[in-house]
Amino acid sequence: MIATVSSKDKANAASEAGAEAVVNYRDEDVAARIADLTNGSGVDHLIEVNLGINGPALGDLMAPNGFVAVYGSDWSSPT
Repeated sequence: MIATVSSKDKANAASEAGAEAVVNYRDEDVAARIADLTNGSGVDHLIEVNLGINGPALGDLMAPNGFVAVYGSDWSSPT
């Protein structure tokens, strides 16, 4: 499991919860890091909490025929 987070505290919590890798989206290029972690294949399953903001990037993260579950969305423009 790969978790994306926005702080060191959240990274620690994700690791303690069982994440095998943690990517801080404020400090790292998420697509590049995911590609590195998956040897370029992308993720097979992804849980998205903000489709309105992150939707455009999903194609760079997903493996072919990957599955995305969405449970939240903010349709405002990213800042």
